[in-house]
Amino acid sequence: MSWRAYLEGHPFDLDLLVEQFDRGQIVVRRDGDQYWMESPDFEALTEASEVQRVSRSQLSAINGAAALIDASYRRVELTDRFSDGTGSIFVLASTAIEARTGVTAVAEVRGPDGGLIAAPLTAGPEYLAVARQAQNVWEVLELLGRGPADWASLYKIFEVIRDDGNYRRWATKSEYSAFTASACLPSVSGSDARHARAATRSPKRTMTIHEAREFIRRVSLAWVSSK
Repeated sequence: MSWRAYLEGHPFDLDLLVEQFDRGQIVVRRDGDQYWMESPDFEALTEASEVQRVSRSQLSAINGAAALIDASYRRVELTDRFSDGTGSIFVLASTAIEARTGVTAVAEVRGPDGGLIAAPLTAGPEYLAVARQAQNVWEVLELLGRGPADWASLYKIFEVIRDDGNYRRWATKSEYSAFTASACLPSVSGSDARHARAATRSPKRTMTIHEAREFIRRVSLAWVSSK
């Protein structure tokens, strides 16, 4: 069946997905104010609930890839509305869309040497292609795609990249130290810290949650782009 999983979100973010994912294994289409995703992984499915389950995982990865490409991107959601290509439409629910201004920008991301790390204009399909071959990349994209991350999620992303080896290519030792201390110590990140008690003295350098999100985004972009 030619299943479609319909999407909702801010038009800026939805249009970015249409621009980025116009090719590859997963594509995002638009017709008027309707947006949907299609995938060959839907073809053997017979129930809307199955399409929902598969598309939810794929959309998390798409959201993560888009967050790497554009720092202003905010995740889009499934509407729980699906069509099966035969004229049948399955509708469960929908939610309101947040109002936003008309300005969007792709932030510059630089490595520890100051060099610019720039994503290709339509890098989304490449990121997903890599993720479909490498489970750790898929895991990072899914974590990024969940929306503004807390300290625990940011640290999980760091651990995946660290355990892949040679992670210090993507940032300096002092940056990593500032991030890990900030994520772990309640004296820095309060009740959101990974630990309830400080095992070490206060660090010389720390990060706010906003700085940590941008730091992990930069490291993730460099890491995924190297694959």
